[in-house]
Amino acid sequence: MNKKRIRLFILLATSLGILIFAAFLAFTFIPTHTGVIAEVQHNEETGRHSIWVVQGSSADINNKSEAELAERYKYQGIIFKLPSYLPERVKQDLSAGQEVKIYINGKIQESGPGGGKAYWVTAVKKEEY
Repeated sequence: MNKKRIRLFILLATSLGILIFAAFLAFTFIPTHTGVIAEVQHNEETGRHSIWVVQGSSADINNKSEAELAERYKYQGIIFKLPSYLPERVKQDLSAGQEVKIYINGKIQESGPGGGKAYWVTAVKKEEY
């Protein structure tokens, strides 16, 4: 290899390393919220998704009607607006009763239920013994 190619390779490898390190730091220090999805909402007009996340367990959510959930968790939890860049397959996989970890901007509106914007959502997988 000539010197130009070696320098280009070193530059690209260093840039890629810095980018991976920055992504690691971003997902390490971004505030998170963990809870169970009580309801997934989709606005047909705007195409936006949001999820209502409450503290509890999947057993508390599963097999409950919307009226029962509204009564039990009235004014509790947080409704997170999901970002438009979140892949559709991730949005479609979200369902009531699923435990999730949400990366947020750190600001939660004080209302009943609260409101916030999510940067990313991941499902929390519990190990079964």
